Amino acid sequence: MQSIRARAVLTGIAFLAFSATCIRAQAPIEKRMTLRLTDPSGAVVANGIATLKNNQTTQTYSLPLDQNKEFLLPKLNPGSYTLVVEAPGFRKVEQILDLTDASPSPLQVVLQVAGSSTTVSVTDSAARDESYEVVRNTSASRVDLPLLDIPQDVATVPRAVLQDQRVMNLSDATRNVAGAATDFGFNGGSEPLIILRGFQATSMTAQGTMSGMSSYYVDGTKVEGIPVDMADVQTVEVIKGPETVLYGRAEPGGIVNVVPRPFEHQPSFSLEQTGSTYSTTRSIAEASGPLDRVGRWLGRGTAAWTQNRSNRDGA
Repeated sequence: MQSIRARAVLTGIAFLAFSATCIRAQAPIEKRMTLRLTDPSGAVVANGIATLKNNQTTQTYSLPLDQNKEFLLPKLNPGSYTLVVEAPGFRKVEQILDLTDASPSPLQVVLQVAGSSTTVSVTDSAARDESYEVVRNTSASRVDLPLLDIPQDVATVPRAVLQDQRVMNLSDATRNVAGAATDFGFNGGSEPLIILRGFQATSMTAQGTMSGMSSYYVDGTKVEGIPVDMADVQTVEVIKGPETVLYGRAEPGGIVNVVPRPFEHQPSFSLEQTGSTYSTTRSIAEASGPLDRVGRWLGRGTAAWTQNRSNRDGA
């Protein structure tokens, strides 16, 4: 009888110890915890909305702003939480936090500028410029569609190809396109005419009697008589066939559409020097980035200088 009573007492003590451990594990975090939002320059962002969701109980907390422009966290139990932060002019942040007594306070979150759009698709610009694969197109149908869904013959020469081949003019780019050929025109090999399916599609002569026949497109807008510099070109798109009447009066062979390089939110600067045969030299300086501190205005500038000779004497 005494053995049974002793065993019951030990069981009760173990249960109380286990209960105390569970209660102690669920005790809320004692220290005062806050959240501080900053922009990339380190300035505090105080006009945002921050919410915290317990990933175990799905309970959501709206975090109030205190007098120090920091968001005050309520008394929380240790565990996993999802932090969601939204602020005008910045990208939405969604982050998993494991909060304990050892977590730093204030918690730091750096918001990235989203330009003029509140919904941002983040794309690695370096990966985009290095890829040969093109899966979408907007020029053929004026709608952003996958290439497999476009019932037209569209060829795109991406930035990676233009860089690797050191393309200097449109004919260098369109030689990657089936059904495209060139004729030297009146300006020689430096600015030849582009022939698509046997029809002249683009004349790059900027002077002389052929200037009235110059026609190509920049982001869907027709340009005549002005040579394009490939230093500021992101892609070259060739739309073949009579479907090009979508852009108005055009040759039945097709059209060439030039897509300029996009503006970048991250500041960048580059210098490039190229040398080739016949004393050809080419220098390019390029700069891009935000024009103001918050990134609402973006700019890009490109300067290129090319000098080359011909394989013909006196040309």
